[in-house]
Amino acid sequence: MDRELPRGKWQWWSADHAFVPENHLKFRQDITRWLLARQGKPEVGADGLPTELTEVQQRLIRDSLTRRNRFLSVQTETTGIYTEEEKNEAFATGAPLRAPPEANAVLEAAQQPPREEVIDPVTGKFDCPCCFRRLPARYLEPEAWWQHVESDVGSATCLLDRCLMKPQPFAIDQLYDHVRQYHDPEKLWTLRDIDSARRFPLDPFPENCPICDYTDDDRERVVTHICKELRFFALMALPWATDQMLIVGDEWQEEVDRLWPPHCNVLPCGTWSNDEAWAKRAAKKRTRQEIHEVSLEDS
Repeated sequence: MDRELPRGKWQWWSADHAFVPENHLKFRQDITRWLLARQGKPEVGADGLPTELTEVQQRLIRDSLTRRNRFLSVQTETTGIYTEEEKNEAFATGAPLRAPPEANAVLEAAQQPPREEVIDPVTGKFDCPCCFRRLPARYLEPEAWWQHVESDVGSATCLLDRCLMKPQPFAIDQLYDHVRQYHDPEKLWTLRDIDSARRFPLDPFPENCPICDYTDDDRERVVTHICKELRFFALMALPWATDQMLIVGDEWQEEVDRLWPPHCNVLPCGTWSNDEAWAKRAAKKRTRQEIHEVSLEDS
């Protein structure tokens, strides 16, 4: 049986350790310009200063730079796809390396995995066009492939204000776990993130899309839209896909509809599994705070 591959932060530890944001200035400029264009904002305001981004938008850019560094790191280290001449030329010119074989399977992971022809008949494995690791054939199953790509890409970024998590993208399916861990009602610094009426953690999704400001009375429609936005924005960090994905307006909508048709479930799988437990923890925290306030009044 194949050993389980490391995922998440352990998979990218080496690349993250060597991450230097200043090495990706052009990509930062491209996605910043794209974010502003999605909201119809100019790059420079009437006062002559650059248009400010929100806290969440800055976090989105930060995580996208992290993804970019990860993808470039594994792309340049792989030995079976690119020649040394190709790597040297890309390094000298700053141009991205060509797309690897079956690259479209990364963009279209929700619909189809790579073709079976990519499997090495000797080892029974294939090279992932996203992380460039040798994967066993079981990852060609549609569900396993989509989960693997999502683990590689890490499409999610926390969309709540005042998040204290160490900068790091993570899978959309981990959004609810993230809120449990970093927006806990027992932690004083996130007490404002608790709904005062129900004393439950906030929904990890805001009322308006942080990328294009889209909103709707239908809550599920808004969440679905935001999930597609996050997935699309994350894929833009792929060096060979950036230029083709810097699109807005109708072009953007057409591409999103192509990558994630209506039958694709783009929502996270997490749910609030124990609301009663959360209510008890929040009440306990509130009681402690009230006792503290009373003691201050008596002193």
